[in-house]
Amino acid sequence: YRANNNVEYNIILQIHDAVILEVPYRFVEDVVDNVLPICMSDKVDIRSCNLDGTPRGGKSGPFHLGIATEVFTKWSIPLTKENCKVMGIPERFAQH
Repeated sequence: YRANNNVEYNIILQIHDAVILEVPYRFVEDVVDNVLPICMSDKVDIRSCNLDGTPRGGKSGPFHLGIATEVFTKWSIPLTKENCKVMGIPERFAQH
């Protein structure tokens, strides 16, 4: 994704099915709205198959997982509306 788009982010940690990213404020909206859905859902085809790897009959996909995102200022510190104003991040990313 980065090769074709002007966006900055670093993958800090991956735990099971979650990733923690470090993202400059100016790229938060693009990363949440584009990078994560494309890289973690749209480009990851999941197909139903039998235990031996053969495709199952009927509707076998491709399926795509949904994702949930949260934006924090620091580890586990929720983003407030005031933080959003100061950082230039859309207020929709604030925790309510």
